[in-house]
Amino acid sequence: MTTLDQQKLSVKTASALLLLAGVWLFFSPFVFQYTSVSPILNDVLLGLVVALLAASRIIEKNIMIAWPSWLHLGLGVWLMFAPLLLRYPLFSAAVANDLIAGIVVIMLGTWAALSTPTKKEKKKTAQASVPRATHPTAQGVNDLAL
Repeated sequence: MTTLDQQKLSVKTASALLLLAGVWLFFSPFVFQYTSVSPILNDVLLGLVVALLAASRIIEKNIMIAWPSWLHLGLGVWLMFAPLLLRYPLFSAAVANDLIAGIVVIMLGTWAALSTPTKKEKKKTAQASVPRATHPTAQGVNDLAL
């Protein structure tokens, strides 16, 4: 497996986990039965955005684009500060859920962004896979050595 293949696998793995995190965020207000409107709207909307961005990174043609993963990083930071800024009820499941989900989204988004192959790496891998022609004289020297 080439370095490029390993990078693509890392991006797809992190993005698949981000997709799961987005699905969790979407359904968590109903699982924990949030009582306040602002955490419900925040988690449902952010869950959709996180999941859609992650799904876009799983598609092969978008694997070289890092900005969705950096956006995940920003969304994770928002999730961590949303309980304070949107005034969630203290000591609620929504606060704990958003803090934990925020940390997870930050970590996975950073992993996916830093694993994104660059065009330079793609070009270098493509050049390395082209077989090199041997010089006819060098081939003759190798035959004499046998």
